[in-house]
Amino acid sequence: MSGLPLVIANPQAGGGTSRDRWWAASEPVTERLGPHDLVWTEAPGHAERIARAEGGARPLLVAYGGDGTASEVARGLVLSRGTAELGLLPSGTGNDFAAASGVPARLPEAARFLSRTPARATDLGHVEDAAGATRFFLNSFSLGLAAAVAERAAAGGGLGRATYAAAAAREVVAFRPVPLRVGLNEKPARPRTLLNLTVLNSRRFGAGIPLAPAADPGDGELDAVLIGPLGPVALMDAVFRLTREAHFGRREIEHHRVTRMAVGSLPGAGGAPELLSEVDGDVIRWGEALTVSVAPRAVRIRRAGTRTPDHDPGA
Repeated sequence: MSGLPLVIANPQAGGGTSRDRWWAASEPVTERLGPHDLVWTEAPGHAERIARAEGGARPLLVAYGGDGTASEVARGLVLSRGTAELGLLPSGTGNDFAAASGVPARLPEAARFLSRTPARATDLGHVEDAAGATRFFLNSFSLGLAAAVAERAAAGGGLGRATYAAAAAREVVAFRPVPLRVGLNEKPARPRTLLNLTVLNSRRFGAGIPLAPAADPGDGELDAVLIGPLGPVALMDAVFRLTREAHFGRREIEHHRVTRMAVGSLPGAGGAPELLSEVDGDVIRWGEALTVSVAPRAVRIRRAGTRTPDHDPGA
């Protein structure tokens, strides 16, 4: 057992540049963060396994990577039932949760932020399908267009910005809205045809899109944004509004605060018997019915208050 913080670092984050970025900034990071141990992950899921093993042995686990790495460490920490706090050092493509939490993009400043910022109780999202498959998420869960884009980008070599942009351009043209059954909180599920459904624990999504501007990851609720069918012109208008946090002015875009959501496919209406999703950057297929719920105060994360301005991850 070690009393030092443990940095769990993903060498593949940021298009494979994170290892070089770390060693270039390691001296000022150590000056600000203090003595710590460092371990590099070797494969997807490794960060979660490390966090699960170390969550009860360390005072602080630091996820060095993007949203996927942060999510893995958060999942491992909650499954460990340990008391370690979680810190974020961003080096990924999007860094949506870190940016919305006020963490600076540059490593020395981010390390200083971690050394001076107290941990706050933070919710996680939780997904479970009818077959019993489960997954916690830190930032977001999506069905529809976002999931199709993520799947196409992954097939094209990953979620780097150029690959993601190319995948998005192709899916926007080809994607067709999905027939689903959706039940919000205690309301019965009803048929909906949606271009996209995203459930957020944070304000940002998709490498900087302020999809849920009022979201608070410590309020015991999740923010569900449902986007109905949109033609090409209406979709461009919605994208324009997204960048200005004015997208809820369109009647096709709904925002709901939820603690629980039931979602199912409609096979008889042309829907797929399984549900393709994007969960904190990972593409996951579920059974034909699932539940999304909040796990309140599941982890303690060193983050700023809700309305701290986002930091540009590319700065």
